[in-house]
Amino acid sequence: MDITQAVAAHTAELVELRRHFHRHPEESGKELATIAYIDNYLKGLNIKTINVKDGGLLGIVDSGKPGKTLLMRADIDALPINESPNNLKGPKVCCSQVPGLAHSCGHDCHTAMTMIAGKIMNEDKAAWSGRIVLCFERGEEYGANIRYLLPYIVEESGLKIDSCYATHVRWDIPAGKVNVQSGAVMAGGLGFSFRF
Repeated sequence: MDITQAVAAHTAELVELRRHFHRHPEESGKELATIAYIDNYLKGLNIKTINVKDGGLLGIVDSGKPGKTLLMRADIDALPINESPNNLKGPKVCCSQVPGLAHSCGHDCHTAMTMIAGKIMNEDKAAWSGRIVLCFERGEEYGANIRYLLPYIVEESGLKIDSCYATHVRWDIPAGKVNVQSGAVMAGGLGFSFRF
């Protein structure tokens, strides 16, 4: 599989998916239309989906051959921010159509990239072994909905996740460059309490 060529072949669709999500942002924990859109898209590719109540959506891409299971995670919620129709270069090509909400943290990109990665891997199952779990997390900005998603994946799904890639666009990495780091990088917060 020539991954560079595969991505290039899907670039126009990737851009259109990102712009769709950018125009239609949804608040943390209320991403019902976003989940429905992703679910419909994945089902159209014959990718099995699991809608985890209040947690998000999982898409399972199975090569049909034994191997490891990789989870690819994207967050899907927007921020409560009014988006300016202009940037430093002039009018934006794409802008939020929802007053008071905007994808100012790149979750529209994360979602589109993960969807296209799933599509590419689903199209060429002969090139790899194992399973890929596409994970679309609700409510990341408020840090609350992971409490529904993570226990489902670990305790109920029957999936044994061997490794995880959590996509995030970064302001400090030049366009066209990719940065891969191990460990907790740009990890979200999760509150907890101890009882004695």
